[in-house]
Amino acid sequence: MSNKLKMKKLTFIIFIFICSNTFCQKYILVLDAGHGGKDPGAVYGNIQEKDITLSLVLEVGNILSNTYENIKVIYTRQSDIFIPLIERTRIANKSHANLFVSFHVNASKSIEANGYEVFVMGNTKVKAWLETAIAENSVAIYEENYLESYDGIDPNSIEGYIAFSLYQNQFLNKSISLADKVTNSTLQIAPFTNRGIKQAPFFVLYKATMPSILIEMGFISNQHDREWITNKDNQKKLAQNLANAIADYIVNVDNFPLKEKSILATQNQLSKANDETNEELIYYIQFLSSNEIFTNTHKIYKDFPSDSISYYFFNNTYKYIYGEFTDYNQARQKLNYVKDKGYNDAFIVKFRNGKRVL
Repeated sequence: MSNKLKMKKLTFIIFIFICSNTFCQKYILVLDAGHGGKDPGAVYGNIQEKDITLSLVLEVGNILSNTYENIKVIYTRQSDIFIPLIERTRIANKSHANLFVSFHVNASKSIEANGYEVFVMGNTKVKAWLETAIAENSVAIYEENYLESYDGIDPNSIEGYIAFSLYQNQFLNKSISLADKVTNSTLQIAPFTNRGIKQAPFFVLYKATMPSILIEMGFISNQHDREWITNKDNQKKLAQNLANAIADYIVNVDNFPLKEKSILATQNQLSKANDETNEELIYYIQFLSSNEIFTNTHKIYKDFPSDSISYYFFNNTYKYIYGEFTDYNQARQKLNYVKDKGYNDAFIVKFRNGKRVL
């Protein structure tokens, strides 16, 4: 064998060795927009659950795909089509996904019912939790041979769910960790009542071979929840926080080092971007960094109004920012206000279209 051929073989072996580590692998995330097509989900007037879930899922997936090089986002649907519940889980299993997140909006016969809750797969004796699962599972009747797909369980029969009492969720602890992060992150910006983390027998989580959760993002039947969740600006804020929570879980629970895409731009690119009048620069005051998301009892929420604080995820840390200014001089004036609160290292950061500009 020639030295040149030996060198090529050695180079190939080294490449294979290097790319066997986490940095050359993709973290596979499956995002599931609940309902779709002939299944509208919960409906209030002309507002349909399937439209809200799709809008949020695409936004969350877009944020994660544009932020990290080594996340592969797979959608169970990207348009208004019907996907059987069992097929959503199969998509995740076939793709060897690391994580499965299903998005839904709740509904109730009572217009007073409200709040945000996250479910993990499991059996429950709590009637209200089971009723939520039954409502979501009932769409299985649209599917052919649904009794066969779900081991003979009638989605509308409470008695039928006894089969789930034998089900053991081997990913329960990780699923709960994700549910906890998603809940804390959401409630930083969304004015929802926290209904907690619960276990219930959801078909869409049934037989998933990875940690998985189902999020119920408020009640479409409640005026306050409905008005907030259907607002496009609120959906974007919620999507950003959900994306941050998922990234937090990936890094700190699954111990998978995410690689961020470069946000640096050349001076020419930056000058050109500044000339685009339809893409306005927004200024914030960055005052603190943290490895985890703060709860609403943290000191910063005593120093500043809670609705004036937000954060973004960068270099595997949460960067807390104050305010939102379209005028740079106004941001400079408020910088002194933030520093007077004791955050002496605070500085101004610029964003365009939700992305930081350096």
